[in-house]
Amino acid sequence: MKLAFRGALTEPFAVSGDKIGVIVPTGWSAADMTFQVSHDRVSFFDLYGYDGSAVTEATSTVTANTAISLAGIAEHIAPFQWARIRSGVAATPVNQGAVAAARVFTFGTGKTLTVTSGVDGMIGNELSFSFETNTKDDLEIAVSGTHTTIKLASDTSSKNSAAAIQALIQAATISDIDVTTLTVAESQGYAAARPAATKAVAVISFADAEEKAQGALTLTAGIGGAGGNFVSNISWGANLADELSVSVNELGAVVIMLASTTASNNTAAAIQAAIRDITGTDFDEFLAAMTVTADATWTATPVTGATFFTNGLVSEGSATGADITVPAGGNLYGGDRFEIELTIR
Repeated sequence: MKLAFRGALTEPFAVSGDKIGVIVPTGWSAADMTFQVSHDRVSFFDLYGYDGSAVTEATSTVTANTAISLAGIAEHIAPFQWARIRSGVAATPVNQGAVAAARVFTFGTGKTLTVTSGVDGMIGNELSFSFETNTKDDLEIAVSGTHTTIKLASDTSSKNSAAAIQALIQAATISDIDVTTLTVAESQGYAAARPAATKAVAVISFADAEEKAQGALTLTAGIGGAGGNFVSNISWGANLADELSVSVNELGAVVIMLASTTASNNTAAAIQAAIRDITGTDFDEFLAAMTVTADATWTATPVTGATFFTNGLVSEGSATGADITVPAGGNLYGGDRFEIELTIR
C-alpha cells in the first residue's frame, strides 16, 4: 500500500503480519525512519524497544531509491493495532516533500503578498488565510484550527508590512503545523502603498430661522473603516437644560442635545469629550478617538439650544469611511505529495 507523508509522519496503517518492508522512492530527504503506534488510531506514541542493554527508539536506516526490510522493527510494532512511520527521529523529524505550499494574495494592481508555508510537502496545503480591517489601529491575527485571519491595522499602513505579518504568524500556534519558517513577502507595489482604511468624516452645517449660517462642525471617526459612517447620522437637538447632553438612542444612533443658553458648554472640545466618553455601542472604537473641530463662526459663538433652529445638515467636505479592500482568502497550495510503498505479510 502507498503511504503519503503529512510533514514528517505518514498516515496510519493497520498492523498485520510479521514481515514489513518499504520501498523508498527517489526524492527521499535523507533521514532515518522511526515509528509511532496506537491502539485506537487517535492517540499515537513514539515506539521504543529493548535491545538487551537499554530502551532505545526503534530506528531503521533507509536510503532513497531502495527497498528496505523492516524485519526487526516488525516485532516491535506487532503488539499494537495501528502504526505510522516518521521521517527522522522524535527529537528531529524531517518533513518529506520537495515543494512548499504558497499563495499570492492580490490587494490591487501590482500590490501582492506571497505567503509560503516554510515546510515542504502537502502539509502546507492545510494552511489557509484571510484578511479583514481591524477595529483598532493595530495589526493582529486570530487563529482557528489551520485558518488564520489577518486583521490589518485600520489607519497606520506601515503596521501592515509583510515583515510584521510574518512575525505574528511565526509566533502563533497553528494546529500542529510548524510555522516558524513560514514567510510573507510583499511586492514593490505593496511596500510602496500598504493598505489602510478611510476615515468617515461628516461636516455638519447649522443655520438659523432666516437661514443665516451659524457655523459648522467637522466630525471625524476615530479610526478608519465603514464602521465610522454613523457620524453622518448623528442627531442634533436643543436640550431643555443648560448642559450639553450626548447619548445613544434605542436605535443605536448618537444624539447630541446642545446646552440651552451657555454657548461655552457647546464648544467643539466639549462635544468631542462627551462623545469619547460614550461606551457600550457597536462602534466604541470609532468613538474613543473621534475628533470634533469647529469653523471660525462656531468657535466665536457656538450654537445653543436657544439659537438652535434645525437639525445640522451634512454638507460638502464629508467623506464615507471604507474598510481596506482585501483579497479573497483561501488555502495555500502546491505542496507536493510524497509517498512510500509499504508491504506487510
